[in-house]
Parts: sequence; structure tokens; C-alpha cells
Amino acid sequence: MRLERLSQTRPRLGSILNKIQMRHLIFPLLLIASVASAQVAIQKADPIVQAKSQSMTSSLSYFSSGDFTHGEAVLEENNVAAVDTASWHTESAMELIMAMHALENTGNPATAYALARIALGHLQMADAAYNASSNQPEVAQEKTMQGMLYERYFGDRVTAEKSYSAAIALYPQASVASARLKRLQAYDVAEAQKLQAASQAN
Repeated sequence: MRLERLSQTRPRLGSILNKIQMRHLIFPLLLIASVASAQVAIQKADPIVQAKSQSMTSSLSYFSSGDFTHGEAVLEENNVAAVDTASWHTESAMELIMAMHALENTGNPATAYALARIALGHLQMADAAYNASSNQPEVAQEKTMQGMLYERYFGDRVTAEKSYSAAIALYPQASVASARLKRLQAYDVAEAQKLQAASQAN
């Protein structure tokens, strides 16, 4: 019965997580209040989403106190994907990214940075587990999240651009990766032009 319920719920849960992730990738400085409101609206009808919301609340307390082991365990206890699969690691990373933004919103950037490293580890494990038969939009989503983490939290623009490019190569409709890659490339061009102008002035 539980397996049947999980099977029925997973498509909707995946859609919810995708929307949350896309909003965070597009607006990385803002914790979107409307997403939380949307979750609350469906919690009464969806026990899995309700359980995830409760896990998020509990995990934030652990993370804030520096207990990352218990915080991560609580956050992942209601994952829908099978444990240690590529999808499970991607799902865990998505939840961690949500927690990161919540912590930043409450003035705890150091803890958010620590979670970024954990999330990146999950995405790298997912990357290693995906194969040629994997769902391309899902793999592209994972690579987009890697790019966002490299760009924003680790200041590695080169690796971020490679991650976005890889996402687009796998799934050309990866609009978030495309938008972020274009922005980084435009910045690179602008910086190169500044350097050239400065060189010519001297």
C-alpha cells in the first residue's frame, strides 16, 4: 500500500521540488514565501509533502546548532527516491539547497556554506551514478544545480559554466542553465573588453 502511494505521489512531488528548485536558481538571494504557501495549501491532502515540510523544520534546528549529521538524516528520512540512487542524491541536494536558503534568510551564511558543500557532494555522487539510459531532464537538472553551487557559493565561474554547458548539451530545453550560462558569458565578454580598453589606454 505504501509503495502504491509513493508511486502515485512521486510525479507530483517531483513537480513541486522542480518548481522550488527553479525558483531558487533564478532568484538565489531570496527565499520564496509563495512556495512555502503553496506547500501548506496541499499538505492536508498530501502526507508525504507534509512529512517533508516537518523534516525541513526539524533539520534547520540541527543545522543551526552545528549538528549536520542528524540534520541531514532528518532531512532525508522522507525522500521518495530509493536510497543511494542517483535520484535520491539529487533529491537530497534539492532539500539541502532549500535549507541553505532558509538559513541565509535567517542570517546564518556560514552554515549555509557548509550545507552547500554537502549538497555538492550529493550532486557529484548523482553525477557518477547516472548513465546513458538516465532521464536526461533529471541529469540536466542535477548539473544545473552543480553550476549554481559552484557559481554562487564557491566562486568557481569556470566550473559553473562547464556545468551549465553540460546541462544544455544533455537537454537543450534546460532554460535555467541556458539563462545563467548566457549571463556568465556576457560578464566574461564585458570583463575582457574592460581589460582590452585599459591595455590600449596604457
